[in-house]
Amino acid sequence: SILSASNCSFHGFPEGICKSTKLSFIDLSNNNIEYVPFFPQAESLFLSCNKIKQVPEFSEVVMEVDLSHNQIESLV
Repeated sequence: SILSASNCSFHGFPEGICKSTKLSFIDLSNNNIEYVPFFPQAESLFLSCNKIKQVPEFSEVVMEVDLSHNQIESLV
């Protein structure tokens, strides 16, 4: 499944998205997100232009990640 919600002024991930195991493509770029949860099934994560400060370890399923234009300080 695909979730495309860029430019929606999100400040965090909605709880339902965090619990979903069926999302393979997630685009939440150009929001105000500061925290990235673990997505075990997502193959593509587009999270550019947010306010992300910490990046968790992604599962081996993740093949593509865009975290450009964030405020990354550390890897968790």
